Amino acid sequence: MLNCGHPNECRYSFLEKGVRKIYCFACVINATGVKPVNEFRVYNPPTPKVNVLVDKGILFKEKIKVLDAGCGDGTTLLLLKRKFKVDVYGIDISKRALKKAENYAKQEGEDIKLTEADTRVIPYPSNFFDLILSWGVIEHFHNYELAIAEFNRLLRPGGTLNLIQPNKLSFGGLQRKYLEFGG
Repeated sequence: MLNCGHPNECRYSFLEKGVRKIYCFACVINATGVKPVNEFRVYNPPTPKVNVLVDKGILFKEKIKVLDAGCGDGTTLLLLKRKFKVDVYGIDISKRALKKAENYAKQEGEDIKLTEADTRVIPYPSNFFDLILSWGVIEHFHNYELAIAEFNRLLRPGGTLNLIQPNKLSFGGLQRKYLEFGG
C-alpha cells in the first residue's frame, strides 16, 4: 500500500519534510501540479525545493522574470509558471534536455522560453531577471566564477540568486539508485 492509500503499481518516491513518501501517479500530479516526465520509477518533484525558497522569504510575485540555469526537462519552470504565474526562462547546454522540456510544455499547453546556452555565457541582456535558480549545475565547472559573474550581470538590482549544490558526501545519489531498481 502506498502512502496515499491507493493500490497503484505506478509508484513515485520523493522526500517530503525529510521523510521518504511513495505516491501513485495521480497523487503526485495532484500534489505538485506537474506530471513526472522521467523514465524512472523514482520521481523527485521540485515542490520541496520551491517550498524551501518560499519559507526562506523569496517572493514569487506575478510576472517576475525567473531564469532556471540548467533547466533540464523544464519541470521546475512549469511548476513555477503554474503556481506563481511568473515569466519563466530556461537554459540548458543539453539539446536533448531542451527538447524534452519543449515537448513537455507543449503537452501541458504552456509557453516557456527555452534557450541552448552555457551558464557562463547567457544570451540575455544585463539586469533582465528578478530571480535566477541554478540547482546542481555550477559544480561541474572548473571555472564556476564565470557562471557566478554571469548571474550577477543578468540579475536586476535587488534580484536573487539561488544556488543548490549537492553534498558529495551525502547518500542521496546512492539512495535514488537503490529506489530506482526496486528498493
